[in-house]
Amino acid sequence: MQTTHLPGRGLVAAVISSIGIRHDSALGLIDTGLYLDLSRVLRNPADDLTMRYRTGLDGDVHAHVLKTPAP
Repeated sequence: MQTTHLPGRGLVAAVISSIGIRHDSALGLIDTGLYLDLSRVLRNPADDLTMRYRTGLDGDVHAHVLKTPAP
């Protein structure tokens, strides 16, 4: 986890989690904080049948997502 200081605010920490938005109960996992739906701007490995049941811990899935062109 990376932490930083903002002027006058002290220590700030951010935790980024993936919730699997395609699952019906996914939004129920959000009880605090900020929710950003990046499904339209990041490559979704689940759209590729060869990667659908893998995770971002698999090197080729990680590389696939990082190939998303910058806006």
